[in-house]
Amino acid sequence: MKPSKCRHMLVLLAAVAVAGCAAPSRHSFIARGLQSEDPAKRMAACTEAAQQQDRSAIPLLIDRLNDSESDVRFCAIRALKELTSQTMGYEYYQDESKRAPAVGRWRQWLRSQATSSPSPASASAPAGDGANAPGGTRP
Repeated sequence: MKPSKCRHMLVLLAAVAVAGCAAPSRHSFIARGLQSEDPAKRMAACTEAAQQQDRSAIPLLIDRLNDSESDVRFCAIRALKELTSQTMGYEYYQDESKRAPAVGRWRQWLRSQATSSPSPASASAPAGDGANAPGGTRP
């Protein structure tokens, strides 16, 4: 390889390395997606949170349980189930008043997680499935 091509390649590699260091974190990408006005982006972010096992997205996923789009709600509960192994009896297709008790259980669970200091191993999933709650089934 000619010296000029080597120099050009090194400059290109350095630029890529610098750009990679300045790239936004995966979590910020997921957080922006979960808050997007575009339902497709919200759905993709739910899926990404589950695939990346991004437990820091749980509060935003819980917010998506009240999304105006049922497809987003479906993706949110699937991600929460993947991250926590439970549903709290949430059914994405129900109207808001029927979803409210399960959303309340999710919010209560989240508050309980914030006040406790579990070890990393025990923080991986809350106790119980929640599917046995009144009216609860798994998605």
